[in-house]
Amino acid sequence: MTTDILHTQILPTELHPFLPSPTSSPPNVTPRRRQKKPLAVLLLGQTGAGKTRLAPLLLSAFPPSQESPPPLHLIADTYKTYHPSYSACLASHRPELASRLTSAAAAAWLHSVCVHAAQSHIPNILIETACRREGDFERLAETFLGQGYVVRVVVLGVPAALSRLGVMVRYWMRLPEAGPARGLPVRLTPRGVHDGSFGGVGGAVGWVD
Repeated sequence: MTTDILHTQILPTELHPFLPSPTSSPPNVTPRRRQKKPLAVLLLGQTGAGKTRLAPLLLSAFPPSQESPPPLHLIADTYKTYHPSYSACLASHRPELASRLTSAAAAAWLHSVCVHAAQSHIPNILIETACRREGDFERLAETFLGQGYVVRVVVLGVPAALSRLGVMVRYWMRLPEAGPARGLPVRLTPRGVHDGSFGGVGGAVGWVD
């Protein structure tokens, strides 16, 4: 099921519009001039840390190019919505189960999209991740490094108390971070999900060091 969803829904929506066109380069641009290393920026921060607010600034900082499509922006949370049971869980009396039920599939889909993007050498990529699952960040970084990317890591170092507050504020004020701007329903992230993400960010930073 997850493979079918990846190839019939996720890749056509998330990746295919950003694939470089072989005919998009001007004829006077030689292959040698196009051999600039692609760039992948990994934005780390636990749930509620402020990744949604920082991401537009990072996207605007990517080097502009007339030969390349806009930066590909991948957000780990949005892949949960492709899971067939996600909406039903949110509508049930136990909406907190939605994240637990869908997080493994969402992480696998995000990694698969990153593998396809790296193999296609999409020139500029920004990936937001909350590092909830152990090893996910490391796999993403190694995926891009293995394809010759320049990899940069941006860490939002936010105390746990502030990001918990951020989770509550974005929910009660219906801010974009709570879901609507990214195709997600407005939802209150469970504390256990937040705390797991907070620990995961610390582990990822240790791996980078």
